[in-house]
Amino acid sequence: MGIESITKAVESFATKTFTKPCRVISVKKEGEEWLAFIEMIVADEEMRKYARTPIVGLWEIRLDSEFNITSFERRGLKKITDLGYEEKP
Repeated sequence: MGIESITKAVESFATKTFTKPCRVISVKKEGEEWLAFIEMIVADEEMRKYARTPIVGLWEIRLDSEFNITSFERRGLKKITDLGYEEKP
């Protein structure tokens, strides 16, 4: 039980919740909880009005010690060609 289990739990959650694939980019332990970050292409038509290139979203996902998702929140957006994320307003 470790990072592979957390990665699988996060990918399964993202697929069920957002119905699209994601990429886990970070996993770390914080006390008794786990913190994971995922990137996912945002297919929202409202977002596409502002950019011709795809937009990527960054989500923070928290898990308890048994790898159950306790919370998730979008942390930023960026054009796929940009290096950094614009913080969520």
